[in-house]
Amino acid sequence: MIESLRKKFILTEMFSTLLVLSAIMGTINVMNYLHMIDRADAMTEMLLDNDGQFPRMQKGIPPEEREETRILGQKPGRMDHMSAETPFETRFFYIITDSSGTVVSSNLDNIAAVDAKAAAGYAEQAAEQKKETGQIGIYRYRVTETSEGTCYIFLDCQKEQESFRNFLLTSAGVSALGLCAVLILVMFFSRQVFRPVEKSVLRQKQFLTDASHELKTPLTIIDANTEVIEMENGESQWTKSTRNQIQRLSVLTQ
Repeated sequence: MIESLRKKFILTEMFSTLLVLSAIMGTINVMNYLHMIDRADAMTEMLLDNDGQFPRMQKGIPPEEREETRILGQKPGRMDHMSAETPFETRFFYIITDSSGTVVSSNLDNIAAVDAKAAAGYAEQAAEQKKETGQIGIYRYRVTETSEGTCYIFLDCQKEQESFRNFLLTSAGVSALGLCAVLILVMFFSRQVFRPVEKSVLRQKQFLTDASHELKTPLTIIDANTEVIEMENGESQWTKSTRNQIQRLSVLTQ
């Protein structure tokens, strides 16, 4: 019984720990993912606001005072991560199509992995999704209407996605190791916790065994004496009552 209770205790503790770890890691990874998407959307919006180019970075001026790095209409702080090296590290392209879907103009100068045909294909996929922002493979895109036509700007998010994926796998691995560590600790300390209970149960069982043994002997003697009385004087209501109580106590001792 104690071992069964101990197993239930371990299962309960592990299930509770699993729920807590899942909630914590899930929240962290969801927030990380949303932050990644927010940064990508802020970048594409900034590129659209600046005609597909990065704004000029002012050397020697703190980022919070560089008005050119701000996105018009956006909350301060979304692009605070942008440094002077960001324009050289970012891979993006844009393509403009008319109402019939024909490519009017494009700019592939800032990316080497996509040619004109592939860019047109990405624009078609974005048009089919019919959303202002979205994701196609490793590219985060934004769609807007301009005087020339529909402009599709695509931002390469491969590094960010790999970073997110690595963090997700790392957090999952660390959580699994933590869960194993908790299991070992719970199994060890559960023995310490249940040891007094086990001793108490053993003492209870020993008491019941001893009490049962001590009661059987006087009950046997009383039963024999009652039988002798009935042999000498016959059965009476008193001897019958005594036998009923002997039978009741015998059942209890069993």
